[in-house]
Amino acid sequence: MGTKTDLTCADITEKLCKHCAHCCLNVLVPVQMDDRIFDFFQAAGLDIQRDENNPDVGIVNAGACQHLKQVGDAYKCSIYDTRPKLCADYNCVAWAKVAGTESEIVQHALGVYNRINAAE
Repeated sequence: MGTKTDLTCADITEKLCKHCAHCCLNVLVPVQMDDRIFDFFQAAGLDIQRDENNPDVGIVNAGACQHLKQVGDAYKCSIYDTRPKLCADYNCVAWAKVAGTESEIVQHALGVYNRINAAE
């Protein structure tokens, strides 16, 4: 199989997610904000970035999910069967298309996809 240069929604499988876990390693929380709120988050030392497509929205990186566990070269969600619906429904490619951006998450997933498929 050759190297892919773009992912589709169908490429986002449980196998890929277990080897990628970028969305769980970097839980991104959108917040409605103005300059005052942005300055507060920065002063508090939190990782916040302005959304390039919507300056009234900030994206806070809350770090890794407490339920994510590394097992060898893969990851496991310790609450997978009862995880929140937002987690169960999440697809990084679909999210990037809605957001109108080539997200870092999708680029990371593409690299992981190519790495695990080259190993097969």
